[in-house]
Amino acid sequence: MSKKKRPGRGVKTAETVFGVIESVQHLGGASVSEIADHMGLARSTVHNHVKTLVGMDYLIEAGGKYHLGLKFLDHGYHAAQRLPVSDIKSSTLDTLAQKTGEVAWIVVEEHGKAINLTMATGDSAVRTADRVGLRTHLHFHAAGKAILSGLSDDRVDEILSRHGLPAATENTITDRETLEEELEEIRDRGYALNDGEAVESLRSVASPVTLQGEALAAVSVMGPEQRLHGDRFYESIPEAVKGAANALELELKHS
Repeated sequence: MSKKKRPGRGVKTAETVFGVIESVQHLGGASVSEIADHMGLARSTVHNHVKTLVGMDYLIEAGGKYHLGLKFLDHGYHAAQRLPVSDIKSSTLDTLAQKTGEVAWIVVEEHGKAINLTMATGDSAVRTADRVGLRTHLHFHAAGKAILSGLSDDRVDEILSRHGLPAATENTITDRETLEEELEEIRDRGYALNDGEAVESLRSVASPVTLQGEALAAVSVMGPEQRLHGDRFYESIPEAVKGAANALELELKHS
């Protein structure tokens, strides 16, 4: 695998260390040789970094393969707690999931990517590859588009210039003008739709959670297209999602 180009000048050692970490996660656990092949680096270079990370409790060894250690959990929890939406203690998300029967998410933006912050599952929820902490392109999802609709034009331009509009499926919006038109529609109606744009046959509805005129997050409901269709997709779930977003905004204002 060729090494990713990162914006600005970086420190090579730091880039290698985090490349090792990202490779271990991407590979689902790996040997030194597998990590080296994945990164396109010498085995000896990777070996030294791996041993350092093991010594600092960031990696663990099991069965000849290295895995991420739970020390990352502490960092992740700390990172999430700095966000205003992390102060929300209500059952709004649980209520939304139970009302719709689907998966409900709170999604935030960081470095121009959509980050799954927390979730709740309804009785009919379908398991997908989504997980807490997953980072994806904003334009792939209803939640990401809802967030983009609540950001300034300059911030949207910055995000799109950096990350572009790659396609996940044949339904993904890859044209900037088309996306800008859709963002305007989202602002007018108060919610975003995703019709198989991230994963085929999977739909979602999302509404931005704003404070002082800026989108801090989005709340969304996701489910298979055979259940999210007709009035349910275009009316009842959007109303439920908008209601949940409004409730979260009220909580943020009074937290």
